[in-house]
Amino acid sequence: MSENYGASDFIITLLSNCKFLASEYDDELAFTHVLREARITSYLHPFLGITTTSTTATEDKPLEALRLTSLGVIAALLKIDNPEDGQKIVHYLLESEVFPLFLSCMDRGDEPTQTVSALIIAKILWRAEGLKYCSAYGERFFALVRALGRVVDRQPAERPSLGLLRSVIACYLRLSEVPRAKDAFRNCIPARMTQHNFIAFIRYELYFVEKHT
Repeated sequence: MSENYGASDFIITLLSNCKFLASEYDDELAFTHVLREARITSYLHPFLGITTTSTTATEDKPLEALRLTSLGVIAALLKIDNPEDGQKIVHYLLESEVFPLFLSCMDRGDEPTQTVSALIIAKILWRAEGLKYCSAYGERFFALVRALGRVVDRQPAERPSLGLLRSVIACYLRLSEVPRAKDAFRNCIPARMTQHNFIAFIRYELYFVEKHT
């Protein structure tokens, strides 16, 4: 247990150092440039690939928090609105071969971890290079589609996570632009995504959220 908390303390220290660097620059864009050029996120890869061996959720909590915090750093990088710099960040992430770790986090993490992972994947897909990366090889494309399907299948029937499903649906929409998508979706889309009750519930909840925010 102490080792788990020690790992969590390490990432907190790392993030504190990142915040200190941010204070040295006048804008977010400059800070993002520093993170990218220094390849800071490469140090987060081991934390994204954490596998838990304990039998209780309590013992796993520090490691899950570590994984979620690491994802948060990467998600913050992808918030840049400038198209050119956003593309550079996506290129950097894909070049670092971290994408399979995002799939793993979305597949194995708890709901917050899954939600942030799916958001990151959606943001990568909406860049041309990200879509090309995910659709260039059949194995890579189907790995993503199946992972998205498992996320949907694990959602509780009565109260699914809207935040998570919003990003998953965004991924499906973007992937639908790929020529091979029709055949893939015919075989890989979860059955509940075509069920009237499930679709109606999501539509109602999203409408309710948008109306009251």
